[in-house]
Amino acid sequence: MKKYLIILFTVLAGIIATAQPTTQQRIEDSVIGWKTVYNFKGKTYKPLAIDGQNFSPYQQSIRDSFIAWMQRSYIPIGGFGDIYQRDFTSRQNKFPMPQCIGMTALIYGMQKNSRTGKYEAIANEDHNDIFIYTNTLAGINNAALLSSTNGYYFTMLQDNYESTFTKQSIIDATKEFGLHDGNRFSKHMVYFLSQSWATVVLIPGNKLPIEQLTKGEVLALCEKGLQRELEEKKNEARHMSSNDPSYYAGVIKDLEEKQYPQCIKNLNTLKEKYKDNLNEPAVLYAWAGPSFADFVNSNTTLFTEDWYQNTAGYPVYRYTKEAIESSKKDKPLWIEITWPLQKKGSRVKSYEVHKAMLRYFNYDYVYDYFFNPEKVKGVVYTPSNADEQKAQIQNLKKHYAVAENKVMPQGVFFMDDFSANTNGDRPAGWSDSKTNPATIVDLKNKTGKWVQLGHYNNLSPSLKKPLPENFTMEFDVATDEFEVRTGGGVKISLDAYPTNAGSNSKGTVLEWQLTSGNEADYNNNNYSGEAETIINSTIAGYEGKYYAVYAPKEFTNKKTNIHAAVKVKDGRASFFINGKEIAASNNFKKDYCNDCICKGIPPNTVFRKISFLNNTQHRSVDGKDPNVYISNLKITTE
Repeated sequence: MKKYLIILFTVLAGIIATAQPTTQQRIEDSVIGWKTVYNFKGKTYKPLAIDGQNFSPYQQSIRDSFIAWMQRSYIPIGGFGDIYQRDFTSRQNKFPMPQCIGMTALIYGMQKNSRTGKYEAIANEDHNDIFIYTNTLAGINNAALLSSTNGYYFTMLQDNYESTFTKQSIIDATKEFGLHDGNRFSKHMVYFLSQSWATVVLIPGNKLPIEQLTKGEVLALCEKGLQRELEEKKNEARHMSSNDPSYYAGVIKDLEEKQYPQCIKNLNTLKEKYKDNLNEPAVLYAWAGPSFADFVNSNTTLFTEDWYQNTAGYPVYRYTKEAIESSKKDKPLWIEITWPLQKKGSRVKSYEVHKAMLRYFNYDYVYDYFFNPEKVKGVVYTPSNADEQKAQIQNLKKHYAVAENKVMPQGVFFMDDFSANTNGDRPAGWSDSKTNPATIVDLKNKTGKWVQLGHYNNLSPSLKKPLPENFTMEFDVATDEFEVRTGGGVKISLDAYPTNAGSNSKGTVLEWQLTSGNEADYNNNNYSGEAETIINSTIAGYEGKYYAVYAPKEFTNKKTNIHAAVKVKDGRASFFINGKEIAASNNFKKDYCNDCICKGIPPNTVFRKISFLNNTQHRSVDGKDPNVYISNLKITTE
């Protein structure tokens, strides 16, 4: 069964090159894969009997198909995939339920073990699960007082699959997850357990073999359930106090003479209340239905009408007898597929699970495989939007390799004009968080490719080694036109702290904050464009934060792009806009110290990390703040 193992740790091996990208960024951008990729070709089964159920060889092979389809539809990204093969999900020796079989996929988070330095799955607490089963329903609740070996009764949410694509409140609450886009899902039966889970049911006619109970049926089942519960409580008292008959005799007397009679009294009150409405559909107040303790109390709340406020409630159902018997046959009655919902921009691993089920799982093929087999006879399962999925995997695999394998011209330490990238992609060879990531764009009236920086999301190039001690770094910065006081802002940081620096490590950070200003404020003393340059060091003899501030009238709502440069030479840092020096470290000041002298960059300093941060201030009334862009980064050796 196990064709081969994916050795996931080799995927992550060697991912720490200097201090960037971070371990978490590398994990998020890694195609980690499945612990085991299964190949069931030639697999045979014997009939299986378990918990009162008999599974034929074909029924067991259905689980194999689910696993194969799942692994073709989703290749774990930013997480580690494993398959939990369950042989059954219902137990007919406890309740008469449809017989079902399937599998659960578990996608684990990854972390680096601080002790061993190895990468490992985060067990138990951190996993996203995908369920695919025959003849079962996610999100149903056993109405325990009603259910017995003679019948199984369950509740579902009032807003179920019949209203997913028609009720506006459901559409409004869930449309951001993408299931309402187009007709990919509306042709099937879909319901939401909450805003955290979605379930797709594949069944002919989009009608489940379930029946809603009436009020009369529920009241009759409550009467039988209270009698069963009485006997169970009496047996429990005898078992728990077998060494003290006087104790359990008192408990049993209280049950028989006080609690149970009170239950029957309250039940009779409800029977009288609903004597003219016994044939109406039953909608229970509580998701688990009533309990013995509910009936002991006065004014038992059973149906939604018994509560003093309007509430949606929970309809109560049973499976049809025909469904229970037919589920024992080879052909499934329906297929249930459930997974956790995620919004775009949320945690990468979790969103990639949702994206796979939203875009790549082929629901139509699975439906036809079981219910229109002639349509897919001889056709191998392939994911939906397979080209999109393939392109995503390829892009991730080359994401860092682009920069790491690039050969630079003589005298050039690093350069990237982003010309090898496609619009809409994240910049290859660069790292940032996938929450609000940077993207490649074209800009009107500006040549070449540009990177639109994600708001408050550091973007860093993947460097083969630390920068040389003496270098010049130049780049282009642009912003959208704007009418408020300031437009796009970007903070450039060069970090010389050691990789994996501890709390006592010493180092130096060079920063440059560039903010565009509005030309309307040139003459009213309110011009807010700013270029603040900073050296912040903890190295002995160079301690402190030194800075200089310049008002760049070169970078405005009209002059929306500049060419910027930082030069570090023999410990002196100088900054240029459009070729003009606007600041130098030997003139930097320190707050509250007029006599403090900035000595510049400490000797032997090598910067290990470069980052660009969009820290544009939110000032637009409509919330459409201007973006900020960078391009044409080039670092040369002095």
